[in-house]
Amino acid sequence: MLEDTGRIDMVAEDRDGKVMLVITDAGTVENPDQRFTLLAEKMKTYVGFVTSEAFARRFPGRTPGDVTIHVMCSEPPTDRMMKVDRVAPGGKHDQAINVTFQHLP
Repeated sequence: MLEDTGRIDMVAEDRDGKVMLVITDAGTVENPDQRFTLLAEKMKTYVGFVTSEAFARRFPGRTPGDVTIHVMCSEPPTDRMMKVDRVAPGGKHDQAINVTFQHLP
């Protein structure tokens, strides 16, 4: 849930070993600025997880490039949200994590 910025909503791994971290945006935050701020805070939590020892233990050998943050939205993502297509841990662009959005009404 978008409002629970300190929690990872869902973690999945595909057959190729790629890791997908899912953010669920249930559409309960109507103010677009507040929605974006919550998304940014939640993404910080996800980046923190990807760069943590817990991630390294759970997914040995995986790098941030093996991870996608997928945002599932019950309301269409805003234009500002859609501009976020990658997040870089500590500004290290060579370790950027891809970000995708999906609108599921």
